[in-house]
Amino acid sequence: MESHWYATSPYPVAAIKAEHGRNAYELCHTVSADSWERLCADVRAQAELYAALTGGGS
Repeated sequence: MESHWYATSPYPVAAIKAEHGRNAYELCHTVSADSWERLCADVRAQAELYAALTGGGS
């Protein structure tokens, strides 16, 4: 049985994209992956992008 994992953003993605334009292009409302490990890596990348855009943490 295959599994698929999802995580939703805890921050207002649309507002951040509106404010930061192209720099926020890769920020996602939902991250999905075929494995838990990949989901964790993708969520970590999203959190790092968020921090870089907003100057803050998660």
